[in-house]
Amino acid sequence: MKIIKTNDIEKSSEILKNKIEKTKDSKTSSNRKDVDTNIDVVDISKESEILYKAKKEIEKLPDIRTEKVEEIKNKIENKEYKVDEGKIADKILEENLIDKLV
Repeated sequence: MKIIKTNDIEKSSEILKNKIEKTKDSKTSSNRKDVDTNIDVVDISKESEILYKAKKEIEKLPDIRTEKVEEIKNKIENKEYKVDEGKIADKILEENLIDKLV
């Protein structure tokens, strides 16, 4: 699993948004006769475009998975919810290691 920092996605999406706006501006301004012919062009990498699309798809997802929450609530109420301490410890160590590497 690859972890992507939110800042990287936001930067990439901002760059892509600026590119789109510049393209729109250049098309609009090219219709005028008094336009300066020196136009800045920004080329966005495929990776940035993919990150931008991924961010948009993630934004569509609900913040809370209600069906999962209900499932866990029911297990807790019925005293069927089991906590695996080993998995929790492994996850804490894994995240700590990832944080140190990044």
